[in-house]
Amino acid sequence: LEYLGLKHLSNLFYKRCKLHKQHIQEIEHSHIKTQEELFGLKLNNLPSNVRRISNLESQLLQLEQQRRDEELAFWKDTAELREKLFDGVGAYRAAKQRYSVFADVEADYDR
Repeated sequence: LEYLGLKHLSNLFYKRCKLHKQHIQEIEHSHIKTQEELFGLKLNNLPSNVRRISNLESQLLQLEQQRRDEELAFWKDTAELREKLFDGVGAYRAAKQRYSVFADVEADYDR
């Protein structure tokens, strides 16, 4: 029973880590595309590009905020899972040790 609980918790943790990685990659991809577009506009340095440059710089700030928000959400989401995993490992070890003691006693009794 302890083993199944640990397996379930580790699966939830794995899925949240995978989702976190996907979110971060999407943010990074958008960030790079925005930086490339901004670089091109600044390279041309036309007066008509001022508004677009400002918008792109705002987008970069928003993307950086999204990244920080995702990091914080990931930490919050996984804090409880990590604690439960840690506790679960202790309970699993204790159950396994109890089983081992009883198995040894039973083996001695059968002699």
